[in-house]
Amino acid sequence: MLVVASQDPIAASDADGLRDVLTARFGVDVGRCVIVRPGAQAATLMRDLQRRLVEDAAPGDASLLYISARGRGLGAADVGFAGLYRAAAERRVKLTVIVDADSDIAVQAQSRDAVETPLVIAAGRDRGVPSHDLGRAYSAFTSALLRAMGAADVDTPVDALFQQLETTLASTGSNPVLGGPGERRARGMFGQAARADGAPARMSVISIDRGAGLVLLNGGRAMGLAPACVLKRVTPENGPSLRLEVASVIGVSRAEASVAEGGGINNAGGGDLFELERCPEPR
Repeated sequence: MLVVASQDPIAASDADGLRDVLTARFGVDVGRCVIVRPGAQAATLMRDLQRRLVEDAAPGDASLLYISARGRGLGAADVGFAGLYRAAAERRVKLTVIVDADSDIAVQAQSRDAVETPLVIAAGRDRGVPSHDLGRAYSAFTSALLRAMGAADVDTPVDALFQQLETTLASTGSNPVLGGPGERRARGMFGQAARADGAPARMSVISIDRGAGLVLLNGGRAMGLAPACVLKRVTPENGPSLRLEVASVIGVSRAEASVAEGGGINNAGGGDLFELERCPEPR
């Protein structure tokens, strides 16, 4: 995952916020989230992006590029998108591009060759006014994106996530754009199979307190969790059967759980994916 931000303070805050939600909500290794403050010439920057996102990836891998460049357009990143898209297609890298900038060039490049287009989510030319409702200053687009991603299942279809983004931005004057093949938009953010409508919610382990016997999950009230809900592990697929019971729900997207079946807390691992199996009937 590569996050690019201009030197503008709000753009820098946007980049930090996206890195945080990718690691906390989507289980991305923090070491794989690189934030770049561009100062290079366009050709140099785009070569570096292609190396990090495509050439260093194996066929079938997923890469995500997020660019925030408030008030300055994309600057050095204004060129080279078409070449980046071609390189990703040739290497069979599942590329997702999110652009929060006063430019639609990422979408324009995408439209030139439908076969080679990745998934693109862009703010469009009207990004809306800055937002301060998450405790830090973000652009309106990124604020809405962070809320949508923070409340989403890791396997939520991009179409559904984008619909929530549009709804949140409707009152701001910002008009986001979603581009990419229909089959890709129906998948998750990283090209994985999406959770079907009505399928059980899924969430992953953020951290483990082995002393207390608790795991922290990236799911909370937004996922329908409540104390005594039971979750079963679905990945790693070759691991032993393991079930968790929710001990407490910490807000919209966090919950703590203990092992209910399948051995002790040492059988749980960071990044393990769990599926909601059942919850007690409401009284």
